[in-house]
Order: sequence, then C-alpha cells, then structure tokens
Amino acid sequence: MAFCVHKGKLTEPADAFDHPYWDYIRAKVSRKATELRQQGFSGMAMLPYSELEYGGIVAKMKKLEPKFKIRGK
Repeated sequence: MAFCVHKGKLTEPADAFDHPYWDYIRAKVSRKATELRQQGFSGMAMLPYSELEYGGIVAKMKKLEPKFKIRGK
C-alpha cells in the first residue's frame, strides 16, 4: 500500500503495484524462476545442503543415495 501526504493528512491508501508495468515485471520474474527450477538439483536453483532453510530434502536425498549408481565411462 502507498500513501501520500496532502495538506498534512494521509490520502487514501493505493496499491502501488496496480499498474501494467508491474504485470510485465511479474511475468519476467516468473519466467526466470521457472528457468532456474528447470536446472534441477544443481547450479543456482539449489543451495548447498548446509545452507538450506529446511532439512527435509537432505533426509530424502540421503535415503535415495544408495539407489543411485555411477555408470562406467
């Protein structure tokens, strides 16, 4: 919400993001977020385990780790 001061009094609140420009920005950010998520468990899309805010993924990956196999070159 945004307010202005007019003659020493606050105006009615207004939605500062209710403008077509912000629709463009929201669409751009959504596209970028989708691109990052498509990178999977590497790169900028995933923090190192030590920096994750929740540990659920760490526990799941440890449980799955024995099922992964490194293929010969």
